[in-house]
Amino acid sequence: MSRVFEARDVSLGRTVVIKVISAELAAGVDADRFRREIQVAATLRHPHIVPLLSAGEADGILYYTMPFINGESLQQRLQRAGPLPVPEVVHLAEEVADALDHAHRQGVIHRDIKPANILLEDEHAIVADFGIARAVRQATGRAETMLTVTGLVLGTPHYMSPEQGGGDVVDGRTDIYSLGCVLHEMLAGSPPFEGATAQQIILQHFVKDPPLITRDDMPGGLREVLTRTLAKDPEQRYASAAELRNDLRSLETRHLPTSLPASLTTRELRSAPRTPTPSVPTSGPIDSLAVLPFDSPAAGTDDEYLADGITESILNKLTRVSGLRVVPRSIVFRYKRREIDIPVVAGELRVRALVTGRVRQRGQTLHVSAELTDALSESQLWGDRISRSAEDIFAVQEEMATEIVKSLRLRLSAEEKQELMRRYTEDSVAYRAYLRGRYQWNKRTRDGFLRAIAHFQEAIDRDPSYALAYAGLADAYNVLGYYNYLPPREAYTKAKAAATRALDLDESLAQAHASLGYTRLFFDWDWSGAEASFRRAIELDPSYASAHQWYAWCLLVMRRMDEMIEAMRSALQLDPLSLIINAHMGYAFFWAGRFDEALEQLARTQALDPDFALTYWPLGAIHVWNGRTDEAIAAFQRLVDLTGGTIGMGYLGITAGIGGRLDITRDVLQRLDAAASSRYISPLDRAICHAGLGDVEETFRWLESAVEERVSDLVRLRVLPWPEVVRRDPRFERVAGEIGLAAP
Repeated sequence: MSRVFEARDVSLGRTVVIKVISAELAAGVDADRFRREIQVAATLRHPHIVPLLSAGEADGILYYTMPFINGESLQQRLQRAGPLPVPEVVHLAEEVADALDHAHRQGVIHRDIKPANILLEDEHAIVADFGIARAVRQATGRAETMLTVTGLVLGTPHYMSPEQGGGDVVDGRTDIYSLGCVLHEMLAGSPPFEGATAQQIILQHFVKDPPLITRDDMPGGLREVLTRTLAKDPEQRYASAAELRNDLRSLETRHLPTSLPASLTTRELRSAPRTPTPSVPTSGPIDSLAVLPFDSPAAGTDDEYLADGITESILNKLTRVSGLRVVPRSIVFRYKRREIDIPVVAGELRVRALVTGRVRQRGQTLHVSAELTDALSESQLWGDRISRSAEDIFAVQEEMATEIVKSLRLRLSAEEKQELMRRYTEDSVAYRAYLRGRYQWNKRTRDGFLRAIAHFQEAIDRDPSYALAYAGLADAYNVLGYYNYLPPREAYTKAKAAATRALDLDESLAQAHASLGYTRLFFDWDWSGAEASFRRAIELDPSYASAHQWYAWCLLVMRRMDEMIEAMRSALQLDPLSLIINAHMGYAFFWAGRFDEALEQLARTQALDPDFALTYWPLGAIHVWNGRTDEAIAAFQRLVDLTGGTIGMGYLGITAGIGGRLDITRDVLQRLDAAASSRYISPLDRAICHAGLGDVEETFRWLESAVEERVSDLVRLRVLPWPEVVRRDPRFERVAGEIGLAAP
């Protein structure tokens, strides 16, 4: 059909491809009509479609241009490697079907799907030459059959549907048949039909059944897909490329929503009659959105931290758009590495639209593809595939966020437009270090926090004015101090310095205000200062769930119980699947004396994740206060086991002592003594263990040491299960006074 040249677009400084229509065909083509016809195909924008850049005629030469794709064609891959592994076959066929679905919904039929027109870049399929066959046919005015039998324009005989080979009117189902032929070749190593001439091959499409593929690793479901795509009668094929794509997706392993019966298979879920999910808005503007975790090749790679970081960055930018509800990170990241059924996930998240994407970096080139899908109509609102220098990561994120907002038809204020384009640093190396830091921080482990500190510090070393990196540093040190991974005086002093520096650089940074409030609450014992910081953080970013959560703790210490419940409830509404917020909601009910509600809330938290350790902290406390000592011991033992003995040892010791299991309490003290040689041990853990043994003098000796070291858990001194002999001791109120805790 054409000769292909690699060329340099001098005006834009990019490599492109020029395709020149063969002289035989160009002789009968009306150049103006060709350009008009190709304009339709040029409107296609999809991550798996090579876009058309331009078309024209120069000195009798008819041409069109496309971006240069750095990779190989599927034809070259098959010639080099032969039959492909089943997972790769399904993956590539699914992406081609997705591209076909997009084009067909725009009224564009490819008419020449074949391995040579499927390009592979970074192991993804990108379909070339969409709409070219139709453009040439329309511009020549020649009969379709005269062109098809040559195998040059409207199809290649090995991949042509029966109706296409017969010169009949075709629709999108002809592309589905062609993809079936390609699918057969990927599995078998050769097309379904062979012959000496084009006519012989075309005839076999009419009268012969494709040969059976004998592969032990080929699942039955894939055979069914292949049979349906290669049906002679278009009415017996898939009605749409979307249906084919969904069946291909169903062949891959995925986690079903927890609300569905375990017996319900993905295939049943997809083949069930679709009605709009009641929880998905069905009319009006698109005002709810989820940005799902962008895909990366494998866990633990540089691509993964980039994918997570770009997802979070776009999510955070969109969160600032008024009138748009954006699902928080803790919820969407539960879908990481899951196959996504758009309507089902949208129904689970109660949103109208979803953003999905992929991230790959090869050398110094960053490849990011993304698409925005309306869950109600299952139609793509926007899609793009961007390849840029790794240094252009900021521009990539800004461009995507801007295009998403445009596609949602939302109007932005001048301030919101600035927020979309806001950069906290201009140094891409510093930014990547920050992303690595957040990636490690989100692991929520001692090792992860320590690694995060190193990455945040690397970002600061590159750009000393990087306020967000200082805020990240403050977050990491705060958590290390709270859970006694580091001595509080060491951790909180560094956290406060980092948060203060962040605010010196950018007073409008809500995260830094919340971090400073955290330090003021758990280390400085400055209740009014902490409240001011939390209120300022919430004023700057009302959607920052952690600020509401920590503010609730502050209200608890000040014994403003009703406000405390409302603040924690606000945090939970903003981030309903956050495990720590769910657990702390249970704790809030406990502090307010609403034990039944607390137990119900903690049961919901366990349903989300039975292995989330911190659920067992408030659960144990409730059992203690209700006199169910055995259940309390079991809960604190579970906490200790799930954290490897780093959290909950003191609570296990005092509870066992109260229940008469002094052997457990003594064992805990011995384990604390042994661990002290390798890590920091909170003196409060030792104090409450000695209280469980009834040793009042040792209790206050260690309690005074905890006050000196300013251990975080002292802020809840009054709700710890102290024996009466400790509570009635005059030293108890003196300790409470030093902390700033008012008498009950």
